[in-house]
Amino acid sequence: MSETPVFWAQMLREQAGLKGYVPLDVEALARWCRIRIDEAPLDGFLGLYMDLGDRRGMLLKEGQDVRQRRFTIAHEIGHFAIPTHSGRSVEQCLEEDVLGGNSTNPIEAEANQFAAELLMPRAVFNADIRNKTPSFGHIPTLADRYDVSVTACALRWVELSDERVALICVEGDRVKWKRLSKKLRYSLRPCGNRIAPECVAAAVQRGE
Repeated sequence: MSETPVFWAQMLREQAGLKGYVPLDVEALARWCRIRIDEAPLDGFLGLYMDLGDRRGMLLKEGQDVRQRRFTIAHEIGHFAIPTHSGRSVEQCLEEDVLGGNSTNPIEAEANQFAAELLMPRAVFNADIRNKTPSFGHIPTLADRYDVSVTACALRWVELSDERVALICVEGDRVKWKRLSKKLRYSLRPCGNRIAPECVAAAVQRGE
């Protein structure tokens, strides 16, 4: 696990004296890292991380949902804390890279992994989901506990689950993105494909 985004998130929590503490005050952690936070009406970006020598800052898109804003801040802290991201003076984080379940940008995917571990430490999260069947019935309570969005919490459950489970985002009648647990080996429709008319998502869209 060493030198992965998970490792660096755990290391930062430990150095800041916040090991296992939830929900995490990400703005206080940003101040501890000496990262200034500002907001602006960004177009297409949820956040920008800037490292200009001895000055560090992040610029957030204004008007974000409170919990999405927390994840964006944690994501931007990831660009600061992951050593392989250093040397990049400006890191622009597109909405699809931070919001989606399957970012194709490896740097942004690492920052998402960091943010998930920072906000929802696996040791604590695993204890919370132990002996629970994966279900959206449990997600809102967990999301409140960690002060994260329902989507971020559901993605985390799928990532850490030992059961065969998937989270699929459907927009219109097509698969937008999907996340599969490590034990799920079934073939699911690729992103961009139409959903099957007999599936639950299609029934919901028909008002059933």
